[in-house]
Amino acid sequence: MSENASDSAMAAVKANATPTMSTREMAHRINNTLAVVQSIINQTARMVSEPKEFAKAVNLRIGAIAAANRALLTSEWDGADLESLVRQELLTQGADEARLHMAGPRTALPARGVTAFSLIVHELATNAVKHGALSGERGDVDLAWSIIQNADDKNVQRLSFVWTERGGPPVVTPERKGFGSILLDRGVDDCRVERRFEPAGLVCVITLPL
Repeated sequence: MSENASDSAMAAVKANATPTMSTREMAHRINNTLAVVQSIINQTARMVSEPKEFAKAVNLRIGAIAAANRALLTSEWDGADLESLVRQELLTQGADEARLHMAGPRTALPARGVTAFSLIVHELATNAVKHGALSGERGDVDLAWSIIQNADDKNVQRLSFVWTERGGPPVVTPERKGFGSILLDRGVDDCRVERRFEPAGLVCVITLPL
């Protein structure tokens, strides 16, 4: 990893540190951010051979991390508003807001899950705009979320976020998996992702603890 990437990641975490954040907490967050950036660079390099495309893909993904950090900075590292985060990512990708249909209670994502959730939404938004329901003149994306009780521990709540595309091009299961597909299939940290390539459009269910 380049020194610039390392310095940027450290600066982002320091900027979001609260006055009471311990050195141990800061070190943990710096390490997590650097690990994510390193994974993005390494995985993208394996999938993209053309330098300009590589730079564009990496910059967009790091941009998603930066947006997550800005949201955390606004809340003084107390989490981020789910709807605002999702809407901003989709609009950044060039989505038409009139084709986005959001429904769910006001939800604050915990600070520990904001970066992972932002990266997953970034990949979904990128795919929708390039190849999915938002790639043509017709097509919509429904985004619905709810809070559910953990089956194993009733005191633990989880977010269930459902991304549903409809009205776009015919949906096929991708034969070749790029970084985005790998990220979605594996999930990130505590975020778990299930994708279904249904005839009417992609359906993606994201769950994470709150």
